[in-house]
Amino acid sequence: MEFIDRREREDTGKQDLEELDAITLCQLANSFAKSGCKDKELFQCISDCAIPILAEFEPRNFSNLAHSFASAGMNPKCDMTTTLFDEIENQCIRKLSLFTPQNIANLVWAYATLDYQPDGLFHAIALEANGRLGEYSPQHLCNFAWGLSKYPPSTEIFDKIAMEVVARGFDSFTPQGVATLAHSFAAVGYKESYFWDGIEKAAIQKSSQFGGIECARLSHSFATVGRSSSELFEVIKRESIGNIGMFTLQGLSNLAWSFSLMGHHSKDLFHAIAEQSTSRIKEFKTQELTMLVLAYSRLDHSYRKLFDHAVTETLSRLDQFPLLDLFNIVISFAKVGHIDEKWMLAVADEIVRRNSYEHEKMHTGVLWAYATAGISPPKLVHFITSYLMRNMSIIDSDNTASLAWSLASLGCNHKPLFDALAQVSNTNELRKFNSQQLANMAWAYATARYANNILFDNIANEARGRSFSSQGMSNLLWAFASTGNLNEELFTSMAFLVRKSIDSFNCQALSNVAWAYTVANVDAECLFGDGLYVNKCIEKMDEFDSEGLCQLHQWNVWRRNIGATYVLPQSFAQHCQNTLAEKSAEKNISKLQSDVVSKLTAMGLAPHEEVHTKSGYSVDAIVEINSEKIGIEVDGPCHFIGRDPDGAMMLKQRQITTIDMLQLISIPYWEWNELKTHEDKHQYLRSKLQINT
Repeated sequence: MEFIDRREREDTGKQDLEELDAITLCQLANSFAKSGCKDKELFQCISDCAIPILAEFEPRNFSNLAHSFASAGMNPKCDMTTTLFDEIENQCIRKLSLFTPQNIANLVWAYATLDYQPDGLFHAIALEANGRLGEYSPQHLCNFAWGLSKYPPSTEIFDKIAMEVVARGFDSFTPQGVATLAHSFAAVGYKESYFWDGIEKAAIQKSSQFGGIECARLSHSFATVGRSSSELFEVIKRESIGNIGMFTLQGLSNLAWSFSLMGHHSKDLFHAIAEQSTSRIKEFKTQELTMLVLAYSRLDHSYRKLFDHAVTETLSRLDQFPLLDLFNIVISFAKVGHIDEKWMLAVADEIVRRNSYEHEKMHTGVLWAYATAGISPPKLVHFITSYLMRNMSIIDSDNTASLAWSLASLGCNHKPLFDALAQVSNTNELRKFNSQQLANMAWAYATARYANNILFDNIANEARGRSFSSQGMSNLLWAFASTGNLNEELFTSMAFLVRKSIDSFNCQALSNVAWAYTVANVDAECLFGDGLYVNKCIEKMDEFDSEGLCQLHQWNVWRRNIGATYVLPQSFAQHCQNTLAEKSAEKNISKLQSDVVSKLTAMGLAPHEEVHTKSGYSVDAIVEINSEKIGIEVDGPCHFIGRDPDGAMMLKQRQITTIDMLQLISIPYWEWNELKTHEDKHQYLRSKLQINT
């Protein structure tokens, strides 16, 4: 502190200033920077002494002073609006022609290291260096490229540097230099093949000399520009595994990110990275940890220990993570199925607490993550849906289906938002949907029980002629049948696709498809006519859940009724029917049904409740009038889409009428609820049952 003490003496201050020339100031700054000194007051004093005599500085003084201050991370203020580096810029622009390549490289390095963007200095430097690149040493050329990549003035200068590098040949560059060049050119999005071919060849030749920094930089650079060189990534993998302890934390996350992005999913490498990262998890910066989690979410193999530690660590400093990082982490956890309810609820609370709408398109991804996890935090769902309703412009063909699927999966029946999404999904937009998105859109509206007939007609038109996954076909057909959109042309055309892909169908898909065709009453001979479908069901007989067995029973009853040749074997069919009967017996009688039955009893009709029919259904009540039995179904909201019967209700009514030969009447909940007095209800029932008073 002797320098500061001398500087502060009023009686000798002016004399002291006059004694300190440019070289002395540079030496002082360099000495303190090299010693690791971070005393802001000290560097402020050096800056104060330098400012009045900057005009006297030679080029090397500027670069040395800037290099020292940048190394110490210091940029002292000169006044309220300018800093030391602003003043250096103003002076240097006038004298650039006097700078040597080393001076320029060091100056550029200083601004880049300090993360301080000059106004016009880099542009002026690029113009000055344009015709002098041949004077630069390989090291200076690397440093120059690295510095300019932070605040690139133009693409032209990088074209010139690339040509200079290639003309010299990569043999003149060290392994560290090759990695620095790759990093610099990737940072500015430079993708010329002739340059990257040379980088790739040189990197492979020099790979045995790589350390952690070189491996991380090269893999990250090639991933950034989208170049997937199997040979290069293989040698980087080999060198990385052997030197994994040499990597910085940023290097580990970059290495994992690069290999995962480019599809090089080496278990040995990712195991080594996971082990190293887990032991140092508390040291990761938030962005580094986010990149690491994002990288591992792309892998097929599970790294549960790493994700467990990541959950604990992110939870301990949740408020430190930028919002975008939180979004990426929660989506990554959902992708790999690593669901920690406490953690996800805490993240939901943190997102709502910040009340920020930045990264607006990520909100749909967050809803997807919570829907995938099966966790529905009400405040978060309300926060995001409210925002989306005010900003529908961010919804497009890429995220409409995902958003609809997420809302339906979360049980969020937000009618205005579903209506808005249907409006977005007009005919022109649906053409941009892939097959999975079409299926998801239909499934979402069926699950949320919103039957937008125009939307379903448009989906049907787009679906014809498309290829679908087995799950996509199953979901699409189920959705149309469930909502009562019985588009015969769609069901007929899809039958051929189902037949072609039937080996990939699981038991749920098989039963859903069978049920859908039963509801639609479409006898698809190509699908059911030769015993293949029955055989596939028999193969998976023990895998069907109770819902699937009930669906197969309804299908089998339908097939028998229309005289089909191929139906389920007797023992399997009986098992399906028994399952439906057991499920019907578990039904809870609603207050609505009890009220209707009590009125029927009061009318002297002696109704029989929950009567099981030969077809396997349970009828709410049966009365006998003039020696004729009449079935009565009391239908609550769950039987309707809007006020139209859903697919299950349509099928039940049809099969009871045609198979059990029982006349059936429906009492919709809204009609009954409008009746206020006993007499009103009696009169309503007499009208329905056609009883003359």
